[in-house]
Amino acid sequence: MTYEHILLTRAGHIATVTFNRPDKANALNFEHLLEIDEALRDALDNWRLDRLSTIDRAVLRIGAVEILHLDEIPPKVAIQEAIHLAEAYGGDDSPRFVNGVLDALYKGRAETS
Repeated sequence: MTYEHILLTRAGHIATVTFNRPDKANALNFEHLLEIDEALRDALDNWRLDRLSTIDRAVLRIGAVEILHLDEIPPKVAIQEAIHLAEAYGGDDSPRFVNGVLDALYKGRAETS
């Protein structure tokens, strides 16, 4: 059984994340959204989460979920996957922006561990 969650759309394209076990998808649950957004706010420098484009915010949330809650995904891989999503669905500056924010999130997490 798999769980598929549609995360973002742009110009008729749909990006999905599929988990092999439904319990892994719980990391995307609203229960964790406040925690994920708080971690992203801490990693954002001179930006407010609500001012980001919908696509950039969604990509950052996906990357943050993978870094913070899915231990079987190495953080560097999570960041690289988010960069690829930003390249495919975001604006011209999205890949660099997503890389910087998620790298700051990862380094901040590593420092507190």
